[in-house]
Amino acid sequence: MLVYKGVVILGSNIKILRAQKGSTQQQVADFCNIALRTYQRIEHGERSGDISLWQKLARYFDTTIDTLLAQDINESQGNSTK
Repeated sequence: MLVYKGVVILGSNIKILRAQKGSTQQQVADFCNIALRTYQRIEHGERSGDISLWQKLARYFDTTIDTLLAQDINESQGNSTK
């Protein structure tokens, strides 16, 4: 399976932002009006969603679509997963 780097970054970023905000996966899924399993697949890098979903995620996390898709938040904050 070919996985676009942006999908993996999106999943990683929303996981970090969700933890920082103290939200559950269900809360984010409800805000975006998607099923919990769909949100989980996005967070795990298995799906990417579409532009309307990215807009909702950006609004929920008070950030930009660019940041969600192109910037590795973990690296920009100086955090290490090792």
